[in-house]
Amino acid sequence: MTNVMFGLPQVLSSFLMIIICCFTDCLAATALAYETPEADVLLRPPRRIGVDRLVDWKLIVQSYGFVGVVETTTSFAMSYWYLQRSGIPFSALWFSFGSATETIDPEYYAQKLNEASSIYFVTLVVMQWFNLLAVRTRRLSIFQHPPLFNKTTRNYYLFPAMVFALLMAFFWLYIPPLQPVLGTTPVPVEHWFLPMAFGLGLLLLDEARKYFVRGWPKGPIARVAW
Repeated sequence: MTNVMFGLPQVLSSFLMIIICCFTDCLAATALAYETPEADVLLRPPRRIGVDRLVDWKLIVQSYGFVGVVETTTSFAMSYWYLQRSGIPFSALWFSFGSATETIDPEYYAQKLNEASSIYFVTLVVMQWFNLLAVRTRRLSIFQHPPLFNKTTRNYYLFPAMVFALLMAFFWLYIPPLQPVLGTTPVPVEHWFLPMAFGLGLLLLDEARKYFVRGWPKGPIARVAW
């Protein structure tokens, strides 16, 4: 959308979009099927047949309006920050519609875009680890429903799923014969650790949401919360 509306380059390649949809997120989604029910599930009113839906506007707001906005904004910021540090300012890309190569060496530009695309990919993969921990429950804190050390709430499948996503990222980004074909590159080490901080922030924001839902079940946040 930013490519069409604002003339910015496609900062996440189509190939890496497919990898996220078909590989890095698949085991994580499957691992959630092994989650135990939340401890307070029987304290909630019964589902209203004909009114309550598995996918409703609250889930859409949570997915696209909250998690999606945070992860997308962060990934864009990491990619464009890297380009800025590499001598390609955001002002040269804004409304450029492909004309940036008139003032920037095309080969250098293409290489840096591949690196920015790989950074965007890694940012999403790492932040999804924390999102995976957040979406295990709708109301209970991770401390009330821990994934480890509690026999009734533990889910050991979560962590192999995270490792699998990491291995997929390494496979597509760090095997030299694949890089020129797929337009992928290794990622600077700081771009592996910065997303962990952002992911932790995402987890803490969701913990705050759950806290307000539990503390004020009839409050404005609870009425719109997933």
